[in-house]
Amino acid sequence: MVPSVNSAKTRAMVYAGFLSVLATCGVLVQGIRWHGNAELHTLIETVSTLLALMGGAIALARYYSRRPGPTDRTPEPARRCDQT
Repeated sequence: MVPSVNSAKTRAMVYAGFLSVLATCGVLVQGIRWHGNAELHTLIETVSTLLALMGGAIALARYYSRRPGPTDRTPEPARRCDQT
């Protein structure tokens, strides 16, 4: 399926909007003081690890469940030198 020009423009606009929202939020929270502790640090690391594992599992599931396309071929086994 070839994406249309309209969807590419829409995607670019969404990316630009998302970037501007993140930049605005970054400027707004720049002056806020942050107080953390070891428990909060461990919680954030646990959440990020679980998100990474879920993302990896989804990527593997998508990779192995896709249909082979016309350019996907199974490679032929390598022949030994004495075989012709």
